[in-house]
This record gives sequence, C-alpha cells and structure tokens, in this order.
Amino acid sequence: MDLSEWRRWWRKRGEDELRALLMDSWDPVHVKEEPLAADEYDSYMLPLARKLREGASAVEVAGILDEAEVQMGWAPAGRNAGVADAIIRWYGDSTGTSGEPSD
Repeated sequence: MDLSEWRRWWRKRGEDELRALLMDSWDPVHVKEEPLAADEYDSYMLPLARKLREGASAVEVAGILDEAEVQMGWAPAGRNAGVADAIIRWYGDSTGTSGEPSD
C-alpha cells in the first residue's frame, strides 16, 4: 500500500477503527463509558499508526503504549503486550497487509 492509499485508508476507516480499539482494549484512564471522552487517546493514534505503517513489531507497539502511559502519569499496567498483539492483527486485517512493512 503506497502512502496515498494509506492516507486514504486512514481517513476513511483506520482512524475510527484504531480509536475504537484503543478505547475498548487499552483505555488506561478508564473513560470508555464516557461519551465525551471518545477522543481521549487521539494524540497517540497517528504516531502509532505511522509506526505500524513502518512495520513496527508487537514489542515496539507495546513500548509505545507503555511510554504513553508514562506520559499520562501512570505506571505501565503490564497488559500492553496483549493489546499490542491485537493492534498488529487489526492493522494487518484492516489494511490487507498482514502487518508487512509498507514501501
């Protein structure tokens, strides 16, 4: 998937899907039941998506999530490896790339 296709995917579905995944599976500040908090993790999404496009591994994704939790003032909860696996699977399924690095 070239960059223009990726950007189109991101705008049409990737952004909304990743937002929902982070809220459902990660949610370190426990706001998923708050409708006004739907954008709580938006500042982490595009940098994470860019790393996924570059071929980030589950270990790297877990590290990104750990660092985000530290920035929020939390100690990483130790569950980010499982969340990272889910993110890698989602990304491959959603983009049709099976997690392969993009050109």
